[in-house]
Amino acid sequence: MISPGPETTVHELLEVGNDLQGREDKVQHCHPPKSLDQVNAILQAFRDGSRDRAEFWIPFKGQFLYITYHAVRDADGRYLGTLEVTMDATRVRSLKGERRLLEWS
Repeated sequence: MISPGPETTVHELLEVGNDLQGREDKVQHCHPPKSLDQVNAILQAFRDGSRDRAEFWIPFKGQFLYITYHAVRDADGRYLGTLEVTMDATRVRSLKGERRLLEWS
């Protein structure tokens, strides 16, 4: 799992992303054995086309993680693999009220 800090730049993220392209690690290798049945069920749903996305969230080592799996398909809809995205949503979860687009500065 890649956990860049809040000061990580887009350039740094792209470099990490480039390092990961073409890797053939199985998503199952990133999870504890007790969750493998569920991971495999998600992957099977991606393979058979019944699902294209799965999302869940968990507390983990003082963080609140939001995790999504995305089926990656070619132009003809054939399943190619899975992209797992993990986001530390701790700060986002704590937001209150609202901030409008024009108030970002």
